[in-house]
Amino acid sequence: MNIIEELLSKRSKDEAIFQEWQFAIARRLIQIMEDENLSQRDVAKLTRLTDAQVSALVHAGGNPTLAILARISAGLSCNLLTVENVVGPDTPVARPRKHSPQFTGNGRTRKQGTSI
Repeated sequence: MNIIEELLSKRSKDEAIFQEWQFAIARRLIQIMEDENLSQRDVAKLTRLTDAQVSALVHAGGNPTLAILARISAGLSCNLLTVENVVGPDTPVARPRKHSPQFTGNGRTRKQGTSI
């Protein structure tokens, strides 16, 4: 086992998935740039991101929020990501409790049925 394989084998499952997603986003962004003949600077202008943010994404070093991913998709008029198998038959789905407290945003809760 070489050093790279050894390091990769020591990653946790969530680190491996995170890195896989980073590379998938980078590959897709590069594909779009090549298909549309866009430079990193062009992408930055179209998406209102900085050159550094685009560079980080292209080099799989970024950690974009969903808002940034949406901005890229909208700015480039393309589907950046496709999400599949979000909920499978064996995946537990979180449901709100019937009488869970409602938060007002200031750390306090309010009773059901009252307005803010």
